[in-house]
Amino acid sequence: MPSKTNLLALPYEVREQIFQHYFEINGGYVYDGESEKLVTADGQLIDLSLMYTCRSIADDTKHIPLSVNTITFSTVYREDWRERAGGLAYILDFQRQLQVDMIHCLVRFITPEMYSQLGLKFPQSTPNIREHLTAHLRFLERTNWHHERRFDNSSGSRGGLITRHFGLRLHQFDTFYWTWGVTDSSVSGAIAYTLRLLAEKHPAEFAELIDEALPGWTDSHSPDELLELPFDPWAIPSLSELVEAADRLRAYRLWECLEAWHHAERNERTGNRYREKLYFSAAAIAIRFLDQLPEPQRLQIRNMIINEDRLAVGRSEGHILGLIPFCRENPRLRVEQRVNLWRNLTLRLEMPSTHEAIKLAEDDDDDRIARANTICFYRLHAALASWGLHVMEVVGEGMPAGTFSFVLDGDPDLHLSSDLFDRLVHPTVAWLKAYTECSSRGLSPQPYQDLFYFPTAAYLKGIEPLLGGASFLRSNFNLGQPWDYDKLVDTHQGLPFSTWKDKFYKVDALFDMSSPALELAKVKLELFEQQRESDYLDSSLNHCKREKKRLRRVRRRWACIEAGAEDEHDTEAGQAMRILFGDVHKAPPCMTRFEKRMHRKERRAQKAAAGVSDHTQTDVIDDMEAAIFKTFFEPRTGLWWW
Repeated sequence: MPSKTNLLALPYEVREQIFQHYFEINGGYVYDGESEKLVTADGQLIDLSLMYTCRSIADDTKHIPLSVNTITFSTVYREDWRERAGGLAYILDFQRQLQVDMIHCLVRFITPEMYSQLGLKFPQSTPNIREHLTAHLRFLERTNWHHERRFDNSSGSRGGLITRHFGLRLHQFDTFYWTWGVTDSSVSGAIAYTLRLLAEKHPAEFAELIDEALPGWTDSHSPDELLELPFDPWAIPSLSELVEAADRLRAYRLWECLEAWHHAERNERTGNRYREKLYFSAAAIAIRFLDQLPEPQRLQIRNMIINEDRLAVGRSEGHILGLIPFCRENPRLRVEQRVNLWRNLTLRLEMPSTHEAIKLAEDDDDDRIARANTICFYRLHAALASWGLHVMEVVGEGMPAGTFSFVLDGDPDLHLSSDLFDRLVHPTVAWLKAYTECSSRGLSPQPYQDLFYFPTAAYLKGIEPLLGGASFLRSNFNLGQPWDYDKLVDTHQGLPFSTWKDKFYKVDALFDMSSPALELAKVKLELFEQQRESDYLDSSLNHCKREKKRLRRVRRRWACIEAGAEDEHDTEAGQAMRILFGDVHKAPPCMTRFEKRMHRKERRAQKAAAGVSDHTQTDVIDDMEAAIFKTFFEPRTGLWWW
């Protein structure tokens, strides 16, 4: 009679193959942002029941689930994290603008020796910085103009800083990064290092400027603290950390911007209302997950996909740098970064403001929708080059060889993605190369000038890796064939700069992004959340009804206490009152003005009947109601709002 097969009697190599086949699932594991747990690709719980059959199998399999399954991280939007995401973007940009304005104010003290020191540490950024600051200094000397400090917290200047740069609007069309550097880390490092040199050489002027911007800073903080960003760009800080940083930087409008809902301009308080969805990047989510894992479990992971499928706060192009320490720690870890061309990259410079999004959503205007379905070609090139430069920076910053790969994702319309490169990218690259070649060979009658608002050399350095110039970069659609720029050189040599510029800017200035599978206008609106008037009014009214019922119960209980404690000391009555109404401070009762007046009269009559001084009672009631109600009344509706 044949003996029964025993799994544990098999050789370990055979058992391991069986276990790997058992634990490996289609699609691998996916990080669920809501539960902050790993789940299957279809959102189901992971089945690890085999590990609990016996201790021997548990020891054999404890390392297998994380090693055989790829873990996918995507961008995360959570309503309870919205303030954290927006606060991070606000604080980082606030401090960055503060530092830049300080350099502009101290530009007269920057010497050639400082530029030389800066060039040794940041060779790519220094030429841009020196050119910009030299031009700014000449302007100051010529006009005797006083630099306007955007870090000023007065009402006149702070609005420009916050409303223009807050949240996802950080990604709007802006020459800032092309002026100071080409990647987020190079910009941050160059700005901080320049200020550090100024602080060392001119400490008195530097301290005076800090105290002017942030009164009292030097009394409790060192100047160096202002030179370091309070958070990494890929951080997910707590609300308490954000509040502390905002208070330290005097960033007083932080919560005002975060909590705002926006209505259509013609209806200030009625109708649908909108606000931005603020996402954390997939890289930030992955870094947070790895930070929370013990080292033995981190070392079990073999493959990760960082799916940047949405536009995220904090300039997510550079967030992959935060994974370098984990890749060094775990040499067998492989990281693949995916960036969606349509829902991330193109929106980087095409993100509408909230009021523009409201008009797009509310107005049935065919012309407006048609404009929203187009993209300006030079903004697209800026976004493509920026991502290319950040991807190439990963290798230079110490990512182990063979660990990192990048995929440009053209979903949901791969054909339109290919068409985009054929009609916009390849012609632009060819024209720029042809003009550069003519200038370098002396075939142009005028000195070389950049055709773009950013340097041509920097653009080509960023775009060429995406076109197949690096082995670890690829796409899931056909990128097409590059143009032969030598033919353009032969046919256009000797032309003046103005002619080159005219021909260059005729390359499909506006590209139609609409297709059966993709409508860019709808993609833009996906980054905004909408609340209908009926929804938020019904929610508030239902809350009012519940609070009124609760208030009636509280009144009855209070009357019982008064009836049984007429001779008690007033402080004891006050204590009972605080016990009964302690939760009201957190959830204020919803009352109309008439109900509030009647409630006062009723309470005073009860106290008068109990023999308590009306004057004393009035003071107690007024103090309590002022503390509870005064900031929650909404005059338009007569309701008590949260």
